Amino acid sequence: MVKIYNLCAEEGFNYTSDHVGGLAIGKYPFCDHNVSSIERILEFSADASLFLQRMEQFNKEREGKDAKQPAIVVHCKAGKGRTGMMICSLLVFISMFRSAEESIEHYNQSRVDNGKGLTISSQIRYVKFFEGFLTLELFLKRSIETIFPDPSENAPSWYELYLKDYNRILDSRILQENQKKQLKFACITLGPFALKATSIRICVYHWAESRCAKEEAIPPQEFK
Repeated sequence: MVKIYNLCAEEGFNYTSDHVGGLAIGKYPFCDHNVSSIERILEFSADASLFLQRMEQFNKEREGKDAKQPAIVVHCKAGKGRTGMMICSLLVFISMFRSAEESIEHYNQSRVDNGKGLTISSQIRYVKFFEGFLTLELFLKRSIETIFPDPSENAPSWYELYLKDYNRILDSRILQENQKKQLKFACITLGPFALKATSIRICVYHWAESRCAKEEAIPPQEFK
């Protein structure tokens, strides 16, 4: 069983399941030489992981030990930058590699002969952002789960903790709006800035749920 993930936002790369022999298709489009949101990366990683997990279990139940392994096909226009960012993030998500650096190194050596697969700085940075997000969320979840007093021993990974909740949401067929309630996080991306800029002034505000603006006591930050 194979599922195709189309990352292209360009015209002419939009196709349906009928064009690829009835295979399942997941669409996570974003522009070439750009990055996707952390939320979108997480949704892709969860969807791909669940597909592989469920299809492997289904094939084993149907065919036994000789069952074929499921596969995913991830592509963009050239199959390097956007594809690399999402695949490297996925490998970190499923704990195949312990860090973004290891995941990127594996991808670069496996994808191209010259070792230059994922080269765009912002895309590399977002794989590291995603690793940081997973690390923080895993720490918070483990802190709440008092049944694991020592997270270094016999504690579930972020992948296991998250997919347990995500799987339950999918099985109960909750509307997409409610699914997103499981993905509560915020991030900010700065730059690129003009080369002649000497400093940057950043003001942070908090908007209450009542839609009334409330300024937090956070002083403007100067970056030089």
